[in-house]
Amino acid sequence: MQNKKNKKQNGGEGEGQIIFTYVLLTFLLGFIGYCIYWCFSSGPANCDTFKNLLFQGDDDSLKKAWGYFLLPDDTITKATKFLGF
Repeated sequence: MQNKKNKKQNGGEGEGQIIFTYVLLTFLLGFIGYCIYWCFSSGPANCDTFKNLLFQGDDDSLKKAWGYFLLPDDTITKATKFLGF
């Protein structure tokens, strides 16, 4: 009887780890997908600059790459003006 009670109490641990793993994977896939979307929508010049800075590998170029990521281009600027931001 005690063994069945322990199984019931400890059954939630594995489920929590599985849910956390799926949430983490969903976030990572969404972030990678958004990076790909940004790369195509911002134009080849922005995408190439970002990739070149990112793949250099040293700390300074990584900081520059992530600082360069999601810089507003003309489309984003026009959209924010249209929406009133």
